[in-house]
Amino acid sequence: MERLRALIIDDEAGSIKALEWELKLVEDQVELVGSANGPEEGLRLLKEMKPDLVFLDIEMPGMNGFELLEYAGPIDGQVIFTTAYDKFAVRAFEVSALDYLLKPVDEAELARVIDKVHSTQRHEHFQKKLEFLLREMRRRDPDLRTIVVPTAESLEFISVDTISRFEAESNYTRIHLTEGRPLLMSKTLKLVEEMVDGMGFCRVHNSHLVNVRCIKRLLRGDPGCVVMQDGSTVPLARGRKSDLLDRF
Repeated sequence: MERLRALIIDDEAGSIKALEWELKLVEDQVELVGSANGPEEGLRLLKEMKPDLVFLDIEMPGMNGFELLEYAGPIDGQVIFTTAYDKFAVRAFEVSALDYLLKPVDEAELARVIDKVHSTQRHEHFQKKLEFLLREMRRRDPDLRTIVVPTAESLEFISVDTISRFEAESNYTRIHLTEGRPLLMSKTLKLVEEMVDGMGFCRVHNSHLVNVRCIKRLLRGDPGCVVMQDGSTVPLARGRKSDLLDRF
């Protein structure tokens, strides 16, 4: 059996050391190729090493594990989430069919998930499962209301409550904020809509996704339009009007 090349991403040195020790017990199946003490280093090593398996902490300062994966985009390996907090909805992991380990990591549970990884097709719908998990986590945990937006100069961590609307621009999406200059994101509006599902946004047009909390008025007409609190207007597709009104 070919050994899996594994990477640990965790902001706590003690947790990394503990998991490293546990992995020595299964070193015939897993080769630890690196560990990252935080999300930024984790992103770098993830791209450089392209591991078969990632042990990813959920709770990290600046960027949690879910945000890290959203920014990293599709990855080649499998992910096992690690967390000390069972508030992260064990049921959400179960329904998404993705694996997790509670800290401190139990030897038997580690062996179980390693066996499962070996017996599972490596790329078996991981991205779809992850997207489903993120939707479940956000639905169950209202604190997860931040998205990560890469720009040329930095990573921007933006609360969805400060976003007025999203506007499609080909394969990109322009983010209009309640304050400050717009940002351009390298994701389609369809993907953005999935990211913020359950966070109070409504698709009012093929090219526009609005924060319903930022709507000022709805103008009648054919076609109608939505006036945002910042004074901007957004076209309202005839077939989307009932969906919007159902939000109120």
